[in-house]
Amino acid sequence: MNNSSKTQDTKRLFIGIPVPPGISSRIMMLKTLVPAVEDDIRWVFGRNLHLTLSFLGQISSNAIEKVDMVLAESIKHSKFNLSIENSGVFPNTEKPRIFWMDIIEGRDPLIDLQAAIDSSVNNLKENPDDKPYVPHVTIGRSNKNSRLWKIDLAHFLNAEYDPIKFEINKVFLYQSELLPQGAKYTVLKEYPLF
Repeated sequence: MNNSSKTQDTKRLFIGIPVPPGISSRIMMLKTLVPAVEDDIRWVFGRNLHLTLSFLGQISSNAIEKVDMVLAESIKHSKFNLSIENSGVFPNTEKPRIFWMDIIEGRDPLIDLQAAIDSSVNNLKENPDDKPYVPHVTIGRSNKNSRLWKIDLAHFLNAEYDPIKFEINKVFLYQSELLPQGAKYTVLKEYPLF
């Protein structure tokens, strides 16, 4: 099978939760606190902002129905509230690759929900893993050749802003398409919380 037919027979999937549009104004503020060249970081805005619960990778089109059935069975959780506050980087401040916002209120129920989902789909993933889940919203990614580890992140890491509070009442199965202009996310299915 050639690569083009493999791509046509699979979809790149992840399970996540959208975040409120109000987060974009906080990201604009946080962006000003990172003294980097504009092209050094790809900031995330608008509809592409989400809270990832589990990344499945390339899944064959006929396995998507199995993913849907497993998720419908495993998502039996109550609604809960979250707050997004604070900021951080992965893997460390010397070589930041991912810029993120933290989850404070609702962290425990979110971790419980993620654990139930991830364990139910782990054997369906392209690359199953057992990495610990760190709740966060990715707001920027450094470019591979950037010089970001030479910048001072103190203002970014110590930024204060009003918490962004919202209710988690649904979980979504997304398709992710990597296009030249950036990632495009399409909701394939939604799963209500009770």
